[in-house]
Amino acid sequence: MIAEAQRETFGITKGRAATLKEGAVMADRTARAIGSPDAHHIEVLEQQNRVLGYYWVSLVTSPAPMLLDIYVVASSRGRGLGDVIMRRVLAVLRERKVDCLNLVVSRDNHAARALYSRFGASLVEMSGDLLVLSLPVSSTA
Repeated sequence: MIAEAQRETFGITKGRAATLKEGAVMADRTARAIGSPDAHHIEVLEQQNRVLGYYWVSLVTSPAPMLLDIYVVASSRGRGLGDVIMRRVLAVLRERKVDCLNLVVSRDNHAARALYSRFGASLVEMSGDLLVLSLPVSSTA
């Protein structure tokens, strides 16, 4: 339910917690403020008026598009939604004739690392607690 998503806050806006939808709107406004609206792709996934998760991809291709954020609501985790989201991300990038996607993940985020690994991500660089990965867009899980 939306109330559940509201409890899992995306950020703080004017002293109150923002829902995932509001967070996506804020992200879209940020994307428009920092560049062309075509430079970003943001999608909120819902089912029966219930937010399940979202993703945000920068489509700037220098050096490669970047997965800026991916989130699955806690109650929807463990059901394959991460794979669904990644397939959607890759489909968007294939439509734009992009070859690879870059992303950054915490070394301790084992679930995300396993997800990216299933899609063929490889390590590019380690920086402290963060791993920089590259994922071929033609890859499928």
